[in-house]
Amino acid sequence: MVASIQWAEDLARRLASSKAALFALALICLLALTYRAWAPLAVPGYPQGHDGLPPIRVFAIDQCLRDGQIPCRWNQDLAYNYGFPIFNYYPPGASYVSEAIHLVGFSIQDSIKIVFILGFVLSGFLMFLLGREFWGNLGGMIAALFYVYAPYHAVDAYVRTAQAEHWAITFFPGVLWVTYKLLKEGKPAYMLALAFFIAMLLLSHNLLTMIFMPLALAWAIVWLWRFRRLERGALLLLAGVWALALAAFFTLPALYELDLTRADLLKTGYQNSTWFWGNHFVEWDQLFLDRSWGFGGSVPGPADGMSFQIGWVHWGVTLLALPVAAVAWRRDRAAFSAVAFFLVFFWLSVFMNNEASTFVWRAIPWLDWVQFPWRFLSLVILTSSFLAGALIFAARNRPHLAIVLSAVLVGTLILANQGFFRTGEGRLYISDKERFSGYYYDVLLTSGPSVIDYLPVTASEPTAFPLARAEVVRGQAVLSDIDQRSAKLSLVAETRAGATVRASIFDFPNWRVRVNGERVPHNHDNKLGLITFDVPPGRSDVSLDLEDTVIRVVGNYLSLVAWTLFVVAGLALLAVHSLGLWQRMVRKGDGPQARTQTGGTVDEQS
Repeated sequence: MVASIQWAEDLARRLASSKAALFALALICLLALTYRAWAPLAVPGYPQGHDGLPPIRVFAIDQCLRDGQIPCRWNQDLAYNYGFPIFNYYPPGASYVSEAIHLVGFSIQDSIKIVFILGFVLSGFLMFLLGREFWGNLGGMIAALFYVYAPYHAVDAYVRTAQAEHWAITFFPGVLWVTYKLLKEGKPAYMLALAFFIAMLLLSHNLLTMIFMPLALAWAIVWLWRFRRLERGALLLLAGVWALALAAFFTLPALYELDLTRADLLKTGYQNSTWFWGNHFVEWDQLFLDRSWGFGGSVPGPADGMSFQIGWVHWGVTLLALPVAAVAWRRDRAAFSAVAFFLVFFWLSVFMNNEASTFVWRAIPWLDWVQFPWRFLSLVILTSSFLAGALIFAARNRPHLAIVLSAVLVGTLILANQGFFRTGEGRLYISDKERFSGYYYDVLLTSGPSVIDYLPVTASEPTAFPLARAEVVRGQAVLSDIDQRSAKLSLVAETRAGATVRASIFDFPNWRVRVNGERVPHNHDNKLGLITFDVPPGRSDVSLDLEDTVIRVVGNYLSLVAWTLFVVAGLALLAVHSLGLWQRMVRKGDGPQARTQTGGTVDEQS
């Protein structure tokens, strides 16, 4: 026992004087300093913003899980109770995380706020890991704080309340950090981490993934070239393929079944206007000079009700990074490569926000899906925040100057930007029961995106709730025992001469109708495109089920296999690492068992 206590004391002393202690201290300071950014989310009430649909998305996931629809694809209540395949196309990542928190015991509304808070904290942590690779713990902390307190981060969380986009931005620095570590060290653990982060990004936001991946690929090419370890490119490729498999249950249908919906409307803003993105470019003064803040929307011209500023402190440190690049060229070519890379992509991202980039938007068709050029601000805050940490690199040979410079940067940053991190349109102080029933639930089911987004191509936009979940449209029949779940409907039909029944469900591949266990044909030849079928004379047990297409089945099984292998590989690496760590401690005489080898038993030593 004495030997064990002595060993623990020795270990504690070594940790206190090690890099691990400095790392832990930096994390504690980071968490404390980011508090002001997410504090408005840690109080009662659900904040109101542009996107009021995160609650219905999490509620839909909750319904799916309770009904056994895994993965969740269809919600029966959206679009005035006619339903559509929301999670076949809308990234479910943030909603699944919110649902996991909800299942622990939090309300759905609180679980969403917790995910917003996690987005702030995790984004800061991952930027810290990226920044410290080049600028050390202090520089990493500066980069992290700049990322958390970027004005666009506040826009996403408090103005737009865009949970999916806010969650996606979290993983940008994580992908870059693990890519760098994998190409530098080639460890399998980094390959697993990279697959995970890319998968999280794929499951978080389609459009930000499209925006971010060119930067990530360019980053990988830079370090493949610098490290001259081309064989590690195979690990990079394997991580990318693994990530696609992890997210295949969502990405395959989203890519290959998009033509089954009216998703093209997303590119035109539902107004069939040419180049929807052309109405939402940002003026130069809005990016660099304007400090106004509002909770309105994005409109054509400069009269927007919301802010698109980069932030004076953010673009200021980016300008200061130019002389840092000269210093880095003399001291550390790897640091120079990083500074140069982020400077180039900072200005490219700024350029994509402005009307001057119109020729690029016209030349690249997939940019139509981005909708709003100002979404490139997500890359602007990524690049400028990383460059803020580079200022500490320039002062690394003078520790006292580095500390003073850090204090000035942090103080200026928080003083300049903390006022943006606040709710502006009030809060809802209602329970989940009130939110998902009556008036408030009807609002969720009838707001624009919850009616139009991903509407089946054969359907028409409804304008009112159906009178019943199913009704007789031809002949006479009595419908009873009607029970609708997230992706199924069952009922009993009794008729003397047969009848035609219409379910209040939009038709979509692969809805199947079965009467008394036998599959029967159906059609959608009606104004709204609803499932319509015939029932024979007598009493019939009818069931409607949404089954998976071949694409969905393949995606499901790919993800199941990929996640199984991911868990097994992760546990194996953890076991190997733990065993190796223990063996090193024993060889060095650090472990309590090693101390007993000088003589006597453990009890005698005690």
